[in-house]
This record gives sequence, C-alpha cells and structure tokens, in this order.
Amino acid sequence: RSDFGRVIGRRVRVITAVPVQACLEHRGELLSVGLEAIVLRLDSGEEIPIPLSQIARAIQEINVR
Repeated sequence: RSDFGRVIGRRVRVITAVPVQACLEHRGELLSVGLEAIVLRLDSGEEIPIPLSQIARAIQEINVR
C-alpha cells in the first residue's frame, strides 16, 4: 500500500488476479490509495476502484521522449 502512495498522480499499469470490470489489465492515472482499494482514472476518463487484494502486479509507466 505504501508503494502506491509514492506514485499518486502518475500513470500506472495494474494487472489483477481476477477480472475487474471484465479486464485483467488496467492503465491510467493513480488517483488515490485507500485501506482496501486504489482508484484509477482510465484513458477513457472513467474512474474505477481496484481492490488491493486483487492486484497481482503494478508498475509505474514512464514516457521517454
């Protein structure tokens, strides 16, 4: 949980162990970190909660230009 706190406001890729809203992989801006879930703003603008217990892997995305 503390690792997520360092990347609030940045783009992340989250892979879940089970589908969340019919997908296993989610990309977007990390908006918040709670006790039980994170909230991502997807590229579509939709904000979705992802339970911490369902996250298999998460990485910060870095744009190199």
